[in-house]
Amino acid sequence: MSYSKIPSFTLPSDPSKEMQLRQANVRECEAYAGYDDGVEEVVATQLLEDLQCDPAKYIDPNLMTADDRRYAALWYHASTVTDPTIHVPFQCPVCGEEHNPLINYADLMRGARDITGKPEREIEHNGTRWIVRPLNGYAMAELEELRLQRDGHPPGSAEYNASAIIIERHKIVAALTPAGFDGSRDECGEQVQETILNMPQISYEQLRDQVNNAQQEMTHGLETVEEAGQLFLIVNTPCTKEAGQNVRVRFPFRVGHYIPGDLSRRLANLDKQSGHLAGR
Repeated sequence: MSYSKIPSFTLPSDPSKEMQLRQANVRECEAYAGYDDGVEEVVATQLLEDLQCDPAKYIDPNLMTADDRRYAALWYHASTVTDPTIHVPFQCPVCGEEHNPLINYADLMRGARDITGKPEREIEHNGTRWIVRPLNGYAMAELEELRLQRDGHPPGSAEYNASAIIIERHKIVAALTPAGFDGSRDECGEQVQETILNMPQISYEQLRDQVNNAQQEMTHGLETVEEAGQLFLIVNTPCTKEAGQNVRVRFPFRVGHYIPGDLSRRLANLDKQSGHLAGR
């Protein structure tokens, strides 16, 4: 089978690892488009499995960090679309006017950063040593399933609120491994969850803060910020009225928007995104 490679790239979480993808064919695009809305992490895993075309450089997409996967999705999109730009309209705080800059994906990719140190940190909490790692593909798919379950209930309902708490706990469980643990991922998750469920609430909150701080130290990939469960991509763009004045703008980022499939629907979703001031 013939295929067309796209330029390779290195993982922001580990620049020593290089990934080589090829363009998806029509059959594959139709298959990706056939998934239900809301399961984009599952589709992203399938895409990154299908489209790797150099066995010597194969990387398990389930073990890639969430930020590696986002970077890979945007890299693929930027390398395969005929128009590698996107409009990001926003109300400029410098001049007060509405701007609608055309952002090139290449500029977004250049703004990505490699991780500082290894993609893991060791912490100690109440005498127990833990290894904290960035959330990976397995965790993102699990969180996606939990969110779908949550969203099947009316916001504010008991079921919705209970699911929301479970989601936040799972973010911590999925990031932790007891130091020296050598069992399976499922066994690890069960042990960590049982430990956390038996913690006093204040102890859990302290552990959660330690995990969040460790993950902040491991920031890598595209510049993003999460607010109220929504991930935003940050872009710096100049004010077109005041020379030398730059504005940090954010716009919603979802992996599913950059997965090949129903191209017309995908681009329509991107066009609907409006920019907002980043606020930080």
